[in-house]
Amino acid sequence: MNTKGIEALYQKIGSAVSAMIPEKWQRVMLYAEVEEDRSTVIFYYYTDENNKPVYSLDIEDFPGIDKQYINSLYDDLMEYIRSLWEEFRTQKQQVWSSLTMQLFNVGKFNIYFDYSEFDESRINIVQRQMLWKYKNLGIQPTHKADVDFLKKYLKKAQKI
Repeated sequence: MNTKGIEALYQKIGSAVSAMIPEKWQRVMLYAEVEEDRSTVIFYYYTDENNKPVYSLDIEDFPGIDKQYINSLYDDLMEYIRSLWEEFRTQKQQVWSSLTMQLFNVGKFNIYFDYSEFDESRINIVQRQMLWKYKNLGIQPTHKADVDFLKKYLKKAQKI
């Protein structure tokens, strides 16, 4: 397997995320899903001053932020994630459905691939992201329907 293309994409993903964050950060947790016809990516980051994760879409609300620039970087990030997925396919590797990437401000990262097939009738994208936030960041849902879904999901997972 030729890993140069994949390694270059990891670097581009890290650079795009770092460029989007308007303050000193320690760690980033990124979640992405890719399928033939769609893809999505979210991330949260942690700073020295705050143990509470900052959501990527909240960056636009920071004072002095150029929203067009941030949106352009986000588009680049989406392109790099999709290109990574395509590169796996090109290299005849098992194609993943989602990934979790943990980036550190010292340039290191961990990446975890999930190969599950999505069944939209069972768990939709919003629910998958909620589960990811709960499992990886400890973020509890606040809306009653989401809380109920999480409880039901966790109860069912314990039975397996």
